[in-house]
Amino acid sequence: MSSLKLKHSGGNSVSIAAPSSNPASNRTITVPSTADGTMLTTTNPKAGNIIQVVHVEYNTATTNSTTSHADTGLTATITPASASNKILVMYSQGFRMGRASGGTAVSSTIQLRRTVSGTETAITDNAGYLFYLEAAGTSSQYVYDVLSQHLVDSPNTTSAVAYKTTARAYTASTSIITQYNAKSFMTLLEVAG
Repeated sequence: MSSLKLKHSGGNSVSIAAPSSNPASNRTITVPSTADGTMLTTTNPKAGNIIQVVHVEYNTATTNSTTSHADTGLTATITPASASNKILVMYSQGFRMGRASGGTAVSSTIQLRRTVSGTETAITDNAGYLFYLEAAGTSSQYVYDVLSQHLVDSPNTTSAVAYKTTARAYTASTSIITQYNAKSFMTLLEVAG
């Protein structure tokens, strides 16, 4: 394998080497003639560059009729290359929220959480992501919808970062079913800081 070695005045050098396997055809790397620049790599990216993408899909329905947060099954994990990088989190989750027979108003919520080195933190608060069903009549009632959100998170780590959603009921006689007749997905993009 041939290479071109560029030696620094301090003694060390940088080599431009041919690929380890024969390319399908001749390749050309062109140096720009109109401006100076620095070659970017995954360890030396320009701010805003996308370093990696993780995408998961989940379609198993999960039901929670309690007032405690429970995992919905939608989760994705990414390991940042640098602690200064940010994670763009995008997710879409179908759900059905309903109540049993009765005349009381009910509500439920879906929350995004992050886990790093065993420590779990709520990224979104309950009040910001609440589903509400007003009292109307005495029969069972349901709300069908899809929650789609995106946000930029700063986990400040190079350890594995797991994102997941949880769901809970806020009032008695309430249930929330996630992935109800719908596929949920989560996409994580590492963005250079």
